[in-house]
Amino acid sequence: MSKSFLLSSALFWLERYGFDGLRIDAVSSILYRDYSRPTGRWRPNAWGGRESIEGLGFLRRLTDDIRRRRPGAVLIAEESSNWPGVNDPPLSGGLGFDMCWDCGWIHAARKFFRSNEAGRRDDPGAWSTRIARTGAQAIVLPLSHDEVVHRKGTPLALLPADPERRWANLRLFFTFFLTHPGCPLLFMGQEDAPTEEWDHRRPLFHSLPRDPERRAFARLLARLGHLRRAGWLDGGSAEAARWVAQNPYDRLVLAYERPVRNGRLLVVHNGSQRMLRDLALDVPGKTRRLLLSTDARVFGGRGRGRYVRGGRMPPGSGLLIDLPPFSSLLFGLHR
Repeated sequence: MSKSFLLSSALFWLERYGFDGLRIDAVSSILYRDYSRPTGRWRPNAWGGRESIEGLGFLRRLTDDIRRRRPGAVLIAEESSNWPGVNDPPLSGGLGFDMCWDCGWIHAARKFFRSNEAGRRDDPGAWSTRIARTGAQAIVLPLSHDEVVHRKGTPLALLPADPERRWANLRLFFTFFLTHPGCPLLFMGQEDAPTEEWDHRRPLFHSLPRDPERRAFARLLARLGHLRRAGWLDGGSAEAARWVAQNPYDRLVLAYERPVRNGRLLVVHNGSQRMLRDLALDVPGKTRRLLLSTDARVFGGRGRGRYVRGGRMPPGSGLLIDLPPFSSLLFGLHR
């Protein structure tokens, strides 16, 4: 009876109210008998394992029924245990979801961006581990309602108090967010750079000042949105991302390229307060076009981002750039 009720409820939201899709919360607790349960409070399955055979069958039945009745619906699993095949069809042994909801991404990103320089250098993997992972599922990167309440702080509120560093880090954070492999999900109102947490009892940030910094930040988001519509910031799979060698190496610089609709995108982030001059990147044999520098004056920066086609290196062997503190450079690559 309970399975029938849950299946009917899911289809009701999709068919009667026309929802575009469903996010299934806490999928791990459906897949495992012992998930978040203390020792002695759960029983193994018939084969002595911890997997829930009934829960697995229910999820496959759920996604299969929705695929037949509402083939265009988007199905997202909030699954935190790295269960294999979440995005594979049930007939292939998978669960049948389109994407995984990656809560760990925002937790790691928040840890990195709220840290000072020393803290970032102690744990640079907090913002890099998910970019080129092997066997990655199709993922949603959520900056959701859960991440801007309960004293977690909005992205702007997490950042350094010094105004220039704060806004530079915010531009870096959102460019890191919107260029990351996966599907970014931005909760309403965060594009206005609020300092106060979201409160369902009040209108969205009704007293937010429209100062020059926020207007410049809005221009950056508009540019990033334009690049996404133009085919430069497709979600893509982390499996297809490739780290780019840099000289000299700095552990707080992320440099990688990945396929997009228009070719390949080269992403360079500087998470440090250092101005990095003559940084050599190994991207041979490609035509490069600078798509965006978050340090551009129009976005509130100082206009220090610069690049030379090959620089002092042999022709076609690489790219030489100046990378300002807390900034990103995006390049379009063509072979």
